[in-house]
Amino acid sequence: MILVFSNIIAPYRVGLFNKLHERLGKNVKFYFDRENESNRKWQLEKDKINFDYEIANSPFISILSDSANKSKLQRFIYFPFHIFRIIYGEKPEVVLTNEFGFRTLFSLVAGKSVGAKIFVLSEVTPQSESNVSTFKLLFRKLLVRFLDGGIAFGKKSFEYLLNLGFEKHNAIISPDAIDNNSFSDSAKNITKKNAREKLGLDQEKYVFLYVGQFIQRKGLDLYVKAIEELTVRKGRKDILFLFVGGNKNDFIKVIGKEPEHSDNFKIFDFVNAEELVYFYKASDCLVFPTRNDVWGLVVNEAIACGLPVAVSKYAGCADDLIENKFNGLVFDPYDKNSFLETLEFCIENQSKMKEMAAKAEGKLAYFNHNVAAEAIVDFIKNHRKQ
Repeated sequence: MILVFSNIIAPYRVGLFNKLHERLGKNVKFYFDRENESNRKWQLEKDKINFDYEIANSPFISILSDSANKSKLQRFIYFPFHIFRIIYGEKPEVVLTNEFGFRTLFSLVAGKSVGAKIFVLSEVTPQSESNVSTFKLLFRKLLVRFLDGGIAFGKKSFEYLLNLGFEKHNAIISPDAIDNNSFSDSAKNITKKNAREKLGLDQEKYVFLYVGQFIQRKGLDLYVKAIEELTVRKGRKDILFLFVGGNKNDFIKVIGKEPEHSDNFKIFDFVNAEELVYFYKASDCLVFPTRNDVWGLVVNEAIACGLPVAVSKYAGCADDLIENKFNGLVFDPYDKNSFLETLEFCIENQSKMKEMAAKAEGKLAYFNHNVAAEAIVDFIKNHRKQ
């Protein structure tokens, strides 16, 4: 029996967990602390969940803490006491546990007492954890001494596991992924003209797209400063900026003011994946200006829909998925000149950007749930033999 303990049922993990269920069948079961978190607007499509799971409704506290690059991060700290009851009852051979908090500590204490091998699933990076206290760092290094292995969701996450003390043979990368086919198949049936008609957008303007939460960590204020440089000081009026993921009040709160030339801005609330494809098809480039993200799966989604991308160097996917000026653009959102040059490059090199998008689609083939699940299953099997 293999048990998986995680915080919430994140929609972008459902595909991976379904693939693990396909390979392991009734031998794997999933337990979540909560179905969702208050800072998320995800609409969970339960009909797409094929794996066996339970929601524990664990007690938790929520705090807003300082994070990398002067960003703020809302953290949910869970107290998953159900882990003891489940592990002592099921007596699993293997436990997969998410990140380095109480969940992993409880899994270790209970799991080792029944002879289970314990593996941590982690997406955090050296950058995202650069503000972690000395106590937390020492606690994590102590946990690693007793864990049997680590599973990272990207190169930077893998680097962080090694930094904590994992040996290379005890850690692997299971690539961060979305359901590529779902996005690409939907996109094939939609033209840019039809998408713009549906969304009420000008057919002639160049369209930049932002998708994500309207929060400070995502770099919206840095993006707007670059936009104002482009539209106000350089006089560009033939450009439209779409922001998808929140309301206007949240947007203004993040950037601290009403934006100049706001008639060039269109703000849309959160939309589900089916509707989001229309925004990807209607746009000319996705801009991901984050201060700090362990990955940035909207980049995967845009690429799957054939959309060129410009990605902050502080996004984890910039290290794994994007090679600057080969299959996308990588920029520093804190460098206003660099940011402005990136936006101008997108507009002035549209053919080149389309070529980059095609190359990105080719690379995206590796970042899929089949590859990710196979890596985890093989890793578990190899360690079972030891």
